[in-house]
Amino acid sequence: MLREVVDLVNEAVDEGHERGVGLFMENLEEDLAKDHVFESNGGVDPVMVQLFEEAGIEVDENQMLEEMDEEKVDKMLKELEKD
Repeated sequence: MLREVVDLVNEAVDEGHERGVGLFMENLEEDLAKDHVFESNGGVDPVMVQLFEEAGIEVDENQMLEEMDEEKVDKMLKELEKD
């Protein structure tokens, strides 16, 4: 009986490991795809500026989002979420 329990535990661990590796690979592929989209559009800043402008939120394109005040970016994101 102990052997059966050990076998069941081993099966569960193996299945959990396989699922974990599968999910990791899926997430990695998604992240790489997102990175490719951002890189092909000149980085994150131009993509975010375009999203804000399409939502009618005014953005100073000369100032990169990383250089902006966090409160201003948070406010812009909240406005984007409302739309």
